[in-house]
Amino acid sequence: MPEIFYRAPLPNKPKPTPSIITIKTHRPWLCPVLFVLIVVVIGVGGLFLHNQSVQAIGQNNKTVIEEYWVEQEKTRQQLEQTRKNNARLETQNNELHAEFSKLSLIVRTTQADQETYSKVLQSLSQLQKENRDLKEELGFYQHLLNQSQSSKSSMPKGVIANVILGIDDKGGQYPYKLVLTQWTVEPTVLEGTVQIDLLGKLNNQTKRLTMKQITPNSINTLTYKLTYFQRIEGDLQLPKEFIPLSLIVRLISKGQKKANEIRFKWKDLLKQEQL
Repeated sequence: MPEIFYRAPLPNKPKPTPSIITIKTHRPWLCPVLFVLIVVVIGVGGLFLHNQSVQAIGQNNKTVIEEYWVEQEKTRQQLEQTRKNNARLETQNNELHAEFSKLSLIVRTTQADQETYSKVLQSLSQLQKENRDLKEELGFYQHLLNQSQSSKSSMPKGVIANVILGIDDKGGQYPYKLVLTQWTVEPTVLEGTVQIDLLGKLNNQTKRLTMKQITPNSINTLTYKLTYFQRIEGDLQLPKEFIPLSLIVRLISKGQKKANEIRFKWKDLLKQEQL
């Protein structure tokens, strides 16, 4: 038998309660006003910000301009100070140039005076030397004249030597002048060699020093060639602690082997007029 199902009917839906609808009044002017207000606010804010920016830029420009003028003033003052310093230095330079010119003139004058004085001393020394040479020549001719009036047998034969010795305090040397003469009425040309030796004391012993040992350039011998007379000049350099007693002039005529020795006492030579 078929089953029969029963379905209860659905409850009825409640009927909706009618609500109260409020109808607002339409205001068409509100949106434009709000728009205008927004535009005004934006404009005022923008203008304020613009003014602030302009003021800030103006203040910044004012500060920059003030700093610029301050720098310009400093530069102007420095330039003015530099001009003053330059003028002062130029004045000092002119003064120094004038002083330098004066000093240069004094130096030139002093140098000229020194050169003149040196030339005068040289001329005086040369004149003194020439005067001594003339005295020697005069003595030679006077002696020759006197000998010519005597007999020929009384006249000395060969070469006669005479020594003039000086002292060089600065160099510690002894400049000498050796004068060789031929006293004869009928002179001939004589040639030969000459040596100067020293006899003295060294370490309490008698010692004879050769010319090579007592000359600065270690000269062994000197040569001569004369008709009437000849002057030979040089320097003697004595060893330390050597005490000279005699100066020996050794003359060796050409063609002869034996030397003619002429001795001079050292103390007598020092008494003579210095060269």
